[in-house]
Amino acid sequence: MNNNFFKILTALAIISALATGCTNLNNMINNHPTDVRYVQTPDPMVTDGDVLQIRITGEFAPNYFHRRAGMVFQPELQHEGGSVLLRPIVLIGESVTDLQGGTILRIGGRFAYTDEVPFTPELKEARLVVHPVVFPARRARGNVPATAVEAMTFRNAGATEEITIASGVRIVPQEVNLADAESRETNLADVGLSLGSNICTETGHIFVKSVLFFERDLSNVNINYGRNREEKLRLAREINDEFLRTGQKIASVRILGWASPEGGEARNARLGTERARAGERFFREQYARAVDDMVREHNRNLPRGERRVTARDIKQDFPIIVEYMGEDWNGFLTAIRASDIRDREAILRVFETNIDRNHREEELRSMLAIYPELQDVILPSLRRVEIVVEFIADTSY
Repeated sequence: MNNNFFKILTALAIISALATGCTNLNNMINNHPTDVRYVQTPDPMVTDGDVLQIRITGEFAPNYFHRRAGMVFQPELQHEGGSVLLRPIVLIGESVTDLQGGTILRIGGRFAYTDEVPFTPELKEARLVVHPVVFPARRARGNVPATAVEAMTFRNAGATEEITIASGVRIVPQEVNLADAESRETNLADVGLSLGSNICTETGHIFVKSVLFFERDLSNVNINYGRNREEKLRLAREINDEFLRTGQKIASVRILGWASPEGGEARNARLGTERARAGERFFREQYARAVDDMVREHNRNLPRGERRVTARDIKQDFPIIVEYMGEDWNGFLTAIRASDIRDREAILRVFETNIDRNHREEELRSMLAIYPELQDVILPSLRRVEIVVEFIADTSY
C-alpha cells in the first residue's frame, strides 16, 4: 500500500510539474507585450552605405523569464512586397545548462541584438517587428532550435503577440566612389567633378569625408600619425581643386569625434569632445588655406584695371556642426566581424550578450592581454574624427 501511495504521489508530482511548466510558458507568451520592452537605436532605422543597421536592446520585467524556458528571438523586416527574416538568437533561462549550438544568451534581465542586411528600396517604409517563440528547453534535447519555425515544432511551444519595434528607414547619404561612375551611369562632366570625389545617389549632393586618427589618450592632430598626412592632402585637394575652382557651394560640414571603448567613460567623453574640436580647427585651417591660395592665384596675373579679389569674395557661409559621437562600441563589433582574429565568434558573443557598459569594459580589459590584435589593430581605428563636407553640385556645367 505504501508503495502504491508513493507511486501515486510521484505521478501527481510529475503531472504537477508538467502543468506548472506549461503554465509558466503560457504566462511568458501572454505577458510578452507588457513585460518585455524593445528599443531600436536609432528609430527610425538608418542605412550605412548599402546596408541597413539593426541595433536592438531588450529588457525583461523581473520574474518574467522562466528559469527552464527558452526563447527564439528572430526579428523581421516587413514591407509592402514581403518580409526579410533577420538573424535568430536563442535566449535561455538561468537553470538551462545542457543546450549546445546557436547563440545562447544567459538571461540577466537585458540583452543586446545586432544585425545588418543589404538595403533595398522596398525597405524604406519597412516595419521592424518581432514575435518570439517560447519553448520548453527540455524539449530541445541538448540542441537549440535554429529558427523560430523549428522551435514551434516543440510540444507546448508558442508564438508571442507581434510587437512593432521601429518603423521606417532614414537613408544616410551613400558615398559612391566616382571611379565607379561609368557603371553607375553618372556623368562627371555634368557636375564638374573629376575622379576621387564621392556623390550621394539619393540627393545628388557631393560628400567628401576625411578621417584623422589619434594616438591613445591624445586629442591633438599629429599629421605624421597613421594616414593623417594623406588625409590632409586629400581634403585640401578636394576643397581647392575639385570644388572652390568649379563653383560648388558647401551646404554643411559635420565634425564627428569618436573614442575607442577601453578606459573610463568620463575620460573617453572628454577625449571624443576634444578630438571633435581639433577636427573643427583642422578643417577651418584647411579651408582658409584653400581660400588664400585661390585669392593669390586669381590676383597673380590680373589684367590692369580689374578689381582684385579678397578672401571675403570667395569665402562661403555654411554651418559647421561639431558632435561627440561617443565610445564606438558598434564600430568595435563591426571591426571584429570583418577581422580574422581567432575566437572571433566567442569574442562577439561576449560583447553582444552584455550591454552593461562597465561589464563590457571589464571584459575588454581581460581580452587585451589575450588578443593583441585588439590593441594593435582594432582599437586604434576607432580613435578618430570624421570630417564630412557636403557640397551642392552645380549642374550648370
